[in-house]
Amino acid sequence: MAGLAASAFIVIAALETWLQRASPDESAQQRWVTNFALFGLEQILTLAGAAWLAGFAASVAGRSPLAGWTDSWPGWIALVVAVVVLDATAYLSHVLSHHIEPLWRLHAVHHADHVLDVTTTVRHHPLEMVPTAMAFGFCAWLLGLPVAHVAFYGALAFVVQSIAHADLRLPRHAMRCAGLVLVTPELHALHHSRHPAETNSNYGQLLSVWDRLFGTLLYRPRSEPFAVGLDAYASARFGGFLGALAQPFRRPDATPECGAAVSPMLNAQ
Repeated sequence: MAGLAASAFIVIAALETWLQRASPDESAQQRWVTNFALFGLEQILTLAGAAWLAGFAASVAGRSPLAGWTDSWPGWIALVVAVVVLDATAYLSHVLSHHIEPLWRLHAVHHADHVLDVTTTVRHHPLEMVPTAMAFGFCAWLLGLPVAHVAFYGALAFVVQSIAHADLRLPRHAMRCAGLVLVTPELHALHHSRHPAETNSNYGQLLSVWDRLFGTLLYRPRSEPFAVGLDAYASARFGGFLGALAQPFRRPDATPECGAAVSPMLNAQ
C-alpha cells in the first residue's frame, strides 16, 4: 500500500512540474527540502509511536468488546465500512485541529506553506501525528478494524490528498462531478485560503460528504485567484525546517483566532 501511494505521489509531482513547464527556483527547492524533511521526521516518529501504541493497547486494553462485529460480512463491505468510519474520524480530527488552540498551533505548520503544491501534502509538524494517531488507533481498536483496512484507507486518503494539494489544472466538469463524493483540488485549495471563513471549511480528507452533511462545505472555482498561507507565520523566522519545527512554540507575528490567519501568496489557476 505504501509503495503504491508513494508511486502515485511521484507521478503527481512529476506531472505538476511538467505542466508548469518551468524549473523550480531556489525558493521552491527550499520549500521542498523543508516539506520532505518534516515528512521524514514525522514518519520515523509515527512508525515508532504506532508500534508502541499497538503493544500498549494490546497489553492494557485487551480486545475491544466490539471487535469482530464485521467478521460475518463480505470482505468488500467490511472494507467500505472501515474506510467510511476512518474518514469520519479524520474529518472530526481535522475540525478539532482548527478549533482547539494547542492542536491548531501544530496544524498551522501545514497551513503556513505559502505556496500550494503536492509537497504541501506531506508538510506536517511531527507532533501533530500524536493526537491523530491516537484518534485512529482508538477507532481501530474499538471497532476491531484489521490493520490491512487501516493501511488501505491511509494509502487511499494520501493519494486523494496529494491530488487535492497539487497545482494542477484539471477539467472543471470532472472535478465538479468527483467533488460530489471525493475531496478535489477545487474544494481543498479553498481550505488553504487566507480568509478565516474559507480556512474553516472543506475539512474532508477523502470524502467530501462530511462537509456536505455538517454544513462546512464551501465552493469557489480555483480559477479565481486567492491567497494561501498564514499571515501570523509569514516572517523569515518561521521559514526552513528548523523554523517550521519551532513554529508551534513561538509567538506568532499576529494573534489570530484558531484557523484564522492566512498569508500572502497567489495560487491562481
